[in-house]
Amino acid sequence: MILVLLCLPVSGCANDSIKASTSENLVGPRALEVSEIVDKIIEVHPEGRNLAAAGEFTEFAAGLESSADDLDLADYIIQLHKLFSLVRDGHTAVLSLSMQAEPFTLRTPILVKNFSDGLYVIEAKDEAVPLLGGRVVSINDTPIERVLEAYVGGAQGDNPAFAMRWAPFLFAFPGWLHGLNFADGPYDSPISIEVILQTGESVRAQLRPREGANIDRQALRRKLSAVEEMAASENSANFVQVIRDRKAVYISLDAMDDLESMSFTEFTRQARSAFADFDVDRVVLDLRRNGGGNNMLPEPLRRTLIKSRFNRPGGLFVLTSPRTFSAAMNLATRLERETDALFVGEPTGGRPNHYGDAKYLVGSATGVPYLISTLRWNDSMPFDDRIWLLPDIPAPPTFTDYLAGRDAALEAALSHRPKQVDTNDDLLATPWERLSQQAGWRFFFEAGSGGTSGPRN
Repeated sequence: MILVLLCLPVSGCANDSIKASTSENLVGPRALEVSEIVDKIIEVHPEGRNLAAAGEFTEFAAGLESSADDLDLADYIIQLHKLFSLVRDGHTAVLSLSMQAEPFTLRTPILVKNFSDGLYVIEAKDEAVPLLGGRVVSINDTPIERVLEAYVGGAQGDNPAFAMRWAPFLFAFPGWLHGLNFADGPYDSPISIEVILQTGESVRAQLRPREGANIDRQALRRKLSAVEEMAASENSANFVQVIRDRKAVYISLDAMDDLESMSFTEFTRQARSAFADFDVDRVVLDLRRNGGGNNMLPEPLRRTLIKSRFNRPGGLFVLTSPRTFSAAMNLATRLERETDALFVGEPTGGRPNHYGDAKYLVGSATGVPYLISTLRWNDSMPFDDRIWLLPDIPAPPTFTDYLAGRDAALEAALSHRPKQVDTNDDLLATPWERLSQQAGWRFFFEAGSGGTSGPRN
């Protein structure tokens, strides 16, 4: 089983601002905590011995150990993020969002969402309401491009898509901004956010970090997408619907788990029943919201797809996004290896071959929770070193689509017609080398992107 828990509740963390008065609650100094964490990574991680011999990892660890007790908590935690980023494994991570200490208990009154054309404010309250619907252009007068470059450059994970999946927390958790040196002063100091509204108007607001600022925010008014409407009618994250006017079976697979609303066995049975409908000619499997779970549960569904009449060019489509990770990544990789599926949407947040089955641990000095992978998963060939699975049909979401309830990836999967191409046995033997996987990907803040995420030119 692969299961990543990014928001586990943790208590007993030390508040850096009152470190002196609570020192009796600390097991040991931060320098010792860093040493213990490094030893655990080397001991537990499958690549631990190689990391111990890697100059970059050991030198950074030594530097952090020597400076750890001189840093404030935000700086220290972000430096731990950077240490873990050198492992290049999304399952080996610091879970800073779970810390119960300032500044990580403080929130701002906005929620930001990542789109191919920028980061947009989709929820707000109080002083942040004027920002609702705006594209973020700066934080504390620093251009958002510079902020994201610094954040992604030191972020944990398998690839930049995984980092961008968590980018909205730069706004929700001011501790990250302090640790990245894009905010200073007391942790509850106002944070200046500038946006550009759809009208072209520039609006700025001073957001005051505080506990509970994320509760009861006002959501942006918009039209729901077809998938959101289906999910609302099904009242389940995992569901199957036949889209008769498009002759398609749509499968929403958000959780590799038995849900209260439906067991995975029943979910699989419903999918098989839909496959028997000869009025449909394609299957669309949506993994865009699936962060993992139990690897074994989708195996019967996968084997059914392999043996089905949909295992042909134009018969099976898999929707992916930066949230496609862990057990969902394994399923996607197995389908790539064993079917004629076309992948649609955005890059995955995980590698085709990756590490998982993480062990949960807690730092001895600050109580910071963290994960270390224990197992190597080779669901592609051992020499497939891709950092992500790229879409064969790119269809990243835009903010305009979000407002209008359009789903570019689903529409692309429903309307695509395969081209007549000669069989290339060499390509079939090495699917990770097909043209779509060599294209690369740029995000909207990167040089040469033209302000829009998508395949590299």
